[in-house]
Amino acid sequence: MVERLIKGFVLVIALVIFSSGIIQAAELNESNQIIFKAMETELNRSMKKLKIEKDKPYFIAYTIVDRNYIFMEATLGKFTEDDARHYREGYAMVKVGDYQYDNSIFRKKRKGRREWGLRTRISIPLEDDLIIMRHKLWLLTDSQFKDAVNQFTRKKETEELQVKREEIADFSKVKPVEYYEETKKIDIDKKAWAERLKRLSLIFKGHPEIEKSKVSLQIWVEIRYLLNSEGTKIKDHNIGYKVDVNASTISQDEMPIASSYTFYGHKGDDLPDEMELKEEIEKMIEDINKRLNSEVIDGYLGPVLVEAPASGFLFLKLIGKNILGNREDYENSELLFYNRLNRKMTNRSISVYADPTIQYYNGVPVSDYYLYDAEGVKARKVNVIENGIFKNYLMTRTPIKGFEQSNGYAYPTSRAKVEPGVSNLFVETKDKMSYEQLKEKLIILCKEQNLPYGLIIRRFDIDREIPTSAVKIDVNTGEETPVFGFDAVSVSDLTILDKIIALADDEKVCNTYQGSCVAPSILIEELEFKENKDLFKKPPLIDSPLK
Repeated sequence: MVERLIKGFVLVIALVIFSSGIIQAAELNESNQIIFKAMETELNRSMKKLKIEKDKPYFIAYTIVDRNYIFMEATLGKFTEDDARHYREGYAMVKVGDYQYDNSIFRKKRKGRREWGLRTRISIPLEDDLIIMRHKLWLLTDSQFKDAVNQFTRKKETEELQVKREEIADFSKVKPVEYYEETKKIDIDKKAWAERLKRLSLIFKGHPEIEKSKVSLQIWVEIRYLLNSEGTKIKDHNIGYKVDVNASTISQDEMPIASSYTFYGHKGDDLPDEMELKEEIEKMIEDINKRLNSEVIDGYLGPVLVEAPASGFLFLKLIGKNILGNREDYENSELLFYNRLNRKMTNRSISVYADPTIQYYNGVPVSDYYLYDAEGVKARKVNVIENGIFKNYLMTRTPIKGFEQSNGYAYPTSRAKVEPGVSNLFVETKDKMSYEQLKEKLIILCKEQNLPYGLIIRRFDIDREIPTSAVKIDVNTGEETPVFGFDAVSVSDLTILDKIIALADDEKVCNTYQGSCVAPSILIEELEFKENKDLFKKPPLIDSPLK
């Protein structure tokens, strides 16, 4: 259940010392020293001794992650799940050849063929035994090296039959860094929170119109040890807290109605108190009851106002994946924005930048925070769109043409592979207006097109990419009526970016497992929605026992 948040590495610095390339916020304790000793011993031994004919490694990187994970969930006043896990995993990346040309394969593999170039994953013992840790790393490195040699041989044989490849390095060089930070511990009372979850979930028991509900708390503490053959040595950590409240039901008109509340924190004090959570639950219940009488619309084509933070989700869908400098996508001509470099792609007043080093925005935690990425490269701010012009990709150490260096956006994927990731996006505009002015502009546009109402989207389902909370606003009276039964033709249609005509001054944080985005409410000149009968479901045949 650990979400995409594990890729970040949270930093709380008490003291920073700059000397000889070492940034130090903490001393290494005995356990840390044993882990690094095992990594250093096997890395040095492998760099010196591993060889198959003329092939030997030019780069090796080890990562060990120590994970503590807690998950508690309650429904209607009772626990439904109480899970705690502690485990360690190790990863290795071995490269053969040289920085310019190595075993990396970027062309898409044929169906059924093994995928090469992954960082192999292996379990690491929880006890700090030097020999056993070395044994695990030895097995891991041996397997990766043999795969790398086979891959390198096949790559050379295949490319001899093809036209001359572009002169783009397969792996970029970076300056090594050393960084150690103190690991923070879980700073909340778990027993108190367990009782709190039960009390909060009990609120739904008094509302039998709601079919399903749950309240959960998720906590993770991850300590990362990273070492590579270039000299980079990092010990940092990622600690996160997440409260989730979910409720849903089905109306008599067969409309599924859902509402949710999610809050991320970097420390226990970030989390809302019980009274605040109770108020949020009561708002959710009120919202669901209003939407039980939602009006079904069979389609819409016209101006749409997307409220913050739902606008942040829309920017993540429109921009997120397309600003990642993925070499495989480049080699297969699938970088959609590549031909739009230094060209206008959205309103001239809009600028977008990425910055993983921002931990809070106006006091609200931003979930995808870290200082060093999965390859040990220091993260930095990158201006992606400047005054409507696309300028930069988010890069790892695997270059594409025109972007030869990493800017600190490497993420570990679920396949143990390193790929570029979005991190935190921030949308800015030079021409702001109030939310009320934005809504008035929506009404004016609708009147100009002889539309009886405009559409306001308040929430999206992140997985299904459909609006889960929306209202139509009468252009004459301003009355808002909940609507349902439709979804966008495509929330990933890049032409939407060019149709954003106004932005408000109400920036909010949108934290998702796909990345984070801080954005204001936006007005889109035209967006098409269609009826979706697949959304409709049959309600239960008999009444709930809670009635």
